[in-house]
Amino acid sequence: MAAVRSALEHQRARYGEQHPEVILLGARLAQVLACTGALDEAFALANTAHAAALAILPATHPFRAHATVVLARVDLLRGDAATARALLDGLRADHVAGYAPHFASELDLLGLQARAAGGDRTALAELAQRGAA
Repeated sequence: MAAVRSALEHQRARYGEQHPEVILLGARLAQVLACTGALDEAFALANTAHAAALAILPATHPFRAHATVVLARVDLLRGDAATARALLDGLRADHVAGYAPHFASELDLLGLQARAAGGDRTALAELAQRGAA
């Protein structure tokens, strides 16, 4: 994780906060932090990466989709299913599928998890059926 932090700081110093590589590295570090349970730090990084992605990248850019999904995942882990769902609903599925079919599948599962966390019984049943609850 130290190597990713170092790379992020180097890229920030070199390019500034609003650069595609900085956005990607920030989102990736946020993912790692979320997996380790450092949700506040993960949220701060994911939120920064997402805001920069919205500011400079077109809606179809894969880094923008990635930053959005990372922020949604962190929101979901922090217990904010409504925000996670709103972020996911804002992604254009056809653009995501064109970027990477496996990413579209992950997005579908994350959307189900967000709906289930919000109390959607249909989503809960589908997750149980998939064995992903």
